[in-house]
Amino acid sequence: MKIPFNTKPAGDFYEERASVLRCIGDPNCLKILDVLAKEENPCVSDITKNMDISMSAVSHQLNKLKAMGIVETKKTGQTVCYTMTKSKNAELVRMLLSKNVG
Repeated sequence: MKIPFNTKPAGDFYEERASVLRCIGDPNCLKILDVLAKEENPCVSDITKNMDISMSAVSHQLNKLKAMGIVETKKTGQTVCYTMTKSKNAELVRMLLSKNVG
């Protein structure tokens, strides 16, 4: 993408992307996002099943991802399920997780 000569890109754009990349730089976070990309509305216990970290560590990562607008929650009864949003940040993550990149 070319940036017009006299146009300064918005600094917020780069700060936001850098924050997303820092957040997903953790391998456990990427594993969580991979589960969310493949499964429909998993809850924390579903996500934790195939991971080597605690349920509270998964919840912590999910809270960070929710704050960034990458995931959202849906509560049914006492169960909280997660899904990836359709935000630009979530699209960036989907692209990074895609096995057909390159």
